Amino acid sequence: MTSQPAPALLIVRRPPPSGLGDPYPITVWLDGERLAVLLPGDSVTREVTPGQHRLKAYNTLLRKTVQLDLAPGEELTIVASNRAGFGTMLFAMLGVGPLYIGLEREASAR
Repeated sequence: MTSQPAPALLIVRRPPPSGLGDPYPITVWLDGERLAVLLPGDSVTREVTPGQHRLKAYNTLLRKTVQLDLAPGEELTIVASNRAGFGTMLFAMLGVGPLYIGLEREASAR
């Protein structure tokens, strides 16, 4: 009997409220399946099969996609955030500016 590899654990979280971009939700998908709509302080956790996965985030204006390669038993935390960029400050003079999406791996506590 062949044993299945241990699943990997993916956690996507938004940091606590910090000002810029807080009111705007970030919707996250994994491999084309909608996982959650995250507000500041929210998180979603999903067991996934080891291997290649595509994580996509969308903040109603911009989107970002990252490729993930998860090992059996791996626990990966991704921090999703709205952040200012060059266009944000440029268009802020007009009263509106895009908030870019950050999808960053969180350093392991180990």
